Amino acid sequence: MLPFFKKSEDNRSPLYAADKKFHSTGGLLTVADIPYKSPLVQPFLEAAVEQHYKLGDVNAGNQLRFMPVQGTIRNGRRCDTRLAFLIPAYKRHNLHIIQDALVLKVLINNKKEAYGVEYEVRGKRHMARASKEVILSAGSINSPHLLLLSGIGQIGRASCRERV
Repeated sequence: MLPFFKKSEDNRSPLYAADKKFHSTGGLLTVADIPYKSPLVQPFLEAAVEQHYKLGDVNAGNQLRFMPVQGTIRNGRRCDTRLAFLIPAYKRHNLHIIQDALVLKVLINNKKEAYGVEYEVRGKRHMARASKEVILSAGSINSPHLLLLSGIGQIGRASCRERV
């Protein structure tokens, strides 16, 4: 996953962007330090050090560290999937946006490659096939849920009718 994340990332923090093993610049998804600095940040970091935790990038190597929070922020506002990826690609001929659709699962072939998705609109099931790649962007809860529904991960942990 790391190569795909790095391809999409535009980390605006010189401190973290310098670590080319875990970060990159120039992608469509802006990652930046939170502009507002709470007066509690420094005491919180000092308390972590006092308890023998390390300070550093929680998105690189060992995540058991503390740091001032970063977010997907561009020009002081949240840089979400729509702003980062959909708006720049909106007029592409190979992008079709379907509203009010519920993805049921990612379609995977015998070579364990994703080739499309099965989805539902107003009670009717459909399939969409991809010629090159399938991008799963359903958030931190629904993305792993869809992977489970697609047979990736622990079998039996989710059923197709469950909604998160």
